[in-house]
Amino acid sequence: MTAELWARAKINLTLGIVGRREDGYHLLSSVMQSVSLADKVVLTRLPGSGPKIELWSNLPYVPRDSRNTVWKAVQAFSEHTGIPARVRVAVHKAIPVGAGLAGGSSDAAAVLRLLDQVYETRLSAETLTSLALSVGADVPFCLTGGTKLAQGIGEVLSELPPMPFCHIVLCKPPVSLKTKDIFAAYDAQFEQGPASQTLSELEEKEARLLTALEKRDLAGVAANLYNGLLPPALARCGHIARIMAFMRENGALGTMMSGSGPTVFGIFTSRKRAEQTAAKLKTKYRETFVTNPTRPNGSGRADR
Repeated sequence: MTAELWARAKINLTLGIVGRREDGYHLLSSVMQSVSLADKVVLTRLPGSGPKIELWSNLPYVPRDSRNTVWKAVQAFSEHTGIPARVRVAVHKAIPVGAGLAGGSSDAAAVLRLLDQVYETRLSAETLTSLALSVGADVPFCLTGGTKLAQGIGEVLSELPPMPFCHIVLCKPPVSLKTKDIFAAYDAQFEQGPASQTLSELEEKEARLLTALEKRDLAGVAANLYNGLLPPALARCGHIARIMAFMRENGALGTMMSGSGPTVFGIFTSRKRAEQTAAKLKTKYRETFVTNPTRPNGSGRADR
């Protein structure tokens, strides 16, 4: 049996660090939005008995072993259900790797949904979320996508009004930033925890953005983008500031870095303006895309 799903990228409209747990995990508050840029994940149930995982990707540098989130998702499913999964997973990558767009997390979420489908386990949403969290902090959101407020370490999700339709330019510089390095730099900046001024700015921006979503006010959304990890990322990648400035100069309502970077996104009302901006950026930055916000469970076409 073979089944397939689109695994969609996400952007962070807001992202702030609000504290740390005793185990060292950062506590977050983030408005996450899925977009139509997507990987295609195809899962085939293999004949025979005993566990077996075969991974394939169109990108040769993507790990095909236990380092891959897809592998971890299969293992988590097998350990929970007691089913020795025998599967081949083919991941046709379109989402840039190491980009702050949750490509690996989205692939893992798609695999959990596909395993539930092909093995007919009918796992509850709560169980799938628990398995997803064991794989990675962004994986629970990626199970459904849409527009959500993520809190805790990413597992506490609240449904929000959908982001108004728009055109979103994604541009990834030709470098990758390691999430752990960006968080370490942030921690070094705030050894005693986030400064009260930083928390206040996050709360104000997030509150205004949530109000804008309720009013379907795209300009209000774009005016209140926030990412507390932007300063340490800027210190390590000068491309980010240049791309943000270029998008603003070319008509973006708002622009921000997604996740721990280095991908920058810009919000546009005009598809023509978005495509023109993307075309100019693509002359220097190959991994540049025009995409759109999507609803929960991936409604809306996939861009590749």
